[in-house]
Amino acid sequence: MITRILLSICMIFTFYSVQAQKVKLKKDVIYVDGEATFSFAKKTHGTEFVVYTLNTKDELFTAIFYAGNTEGRDDNYYKLVFTNEKKSMEYTRTYWNKYLIGWLLEQDILNIKGEMDPDKIDGFITKYDENISKRTVILH
Repeated sequence: MITRILLSICMIFTFYSVQAQKVKLKKDVIYVDGEATFSFAKKTHGTEFVVYTLNTKDELFTAIFYAGNTEGRDDNYYKLVFTNEKKSMEYTRTYWNKYLIGWLLEQDILNIKGEMDPDKIDGFITKYDENISKRTVILH
């Protein structure tokens, strides 16, 4: 009985340690599991997060944060633009900076070799695009 419980606990820890990559942003470089993988820049007072192939200005994608009209967070959203594919999506999940990279790695859009898989983008957009701007009225 105790052996079975210990084995189950070991399997759970092994599963979680294998699944998640450690993402760190430092001096315009994104490190995945300690390896330099992508370059990045923050623009427009930190509301744009642009990711490039490592040590180049070949843009992979841009994430843009749109603050809503209220002090609450219920109307904030993000737009993710896959530059070369000319595709975009909008989402409300709070994935930004390293958490966004982790999400894209988890969904196999990005890999630890520093590459993006354009064949997976359509499925990702279909699954997670919330089309926020199409259903939002903006008051001026």
